[in-house]
Amino acid sequence: MPDYPIISKGLGKLTPGVWARLMRMLQSYESSSPRDERAPKRPATSNYFLAEITKAKVVAVQDENDCDDTSYGKVYKFIYAWREVQIDGQDAYTATYTEGVCKTSTYAGDEFYYPAMNALEIRNECDYATGIHISGGAYLATFYPLPFGGATSTNLTDLAEDDEVELRHDLITVVHAMPDEQGTMRYLFAHMMQHDGGCET
Repeated sequence: MPDYPIISKGLGKLTPGVWARLMRMLQSYESSSPRDERAPKRPATSNYFLAEITKAKVVAVQDENDCDDTSYGKVYKFIYAWREVQIDGQDAYTATYTEGVCKTSTYAGDEFYYPAMNALEIRNECDYATGIHISGGAYLATFYPLPFGGATSTNLTDLAEDDEVELRHDLITVVHAMPDEQGTMRYLFAHMMQHDGGCET
């Protein structure tokens, strides 16, 4: 709560008594409303659009220095490159990216300059990927948590942080643009990770 000044000098009809009432009104308003009007403004409210997810980049991998059970070294968090698409026509079951018209995560040649996050991966840990115990005995050693859009299991072995992963499908989803607590615009979608890999006999 800010300090409210005591103004002892008047200015015409704005007497010290009027200033005091204004300060009490301001204090009452800011006390009942959970905000300080002098605080920095956040960006415009969230919006959403259709986007094609085009590539993934590794954010976190099971590591012997960080995880209790690292028998598999699975990747469990990604960020995603994307480009906005628009539905083609009233009767068309297609969507198109139009350069210069649609938004994209790419800037200055960096496909991940404005990356998207999968909200369901945020709480992933070393042992769990969207609720599946990836280091448990029932989870096949040849299986991997897959990024949204899928990938071959060979694309997910021996990966390290910041490695890029080519997706099997450029899937389309709804992406929400929303500010984080510092006011920076972030891009999020929410989909369960797939799990796939080789067969065991």
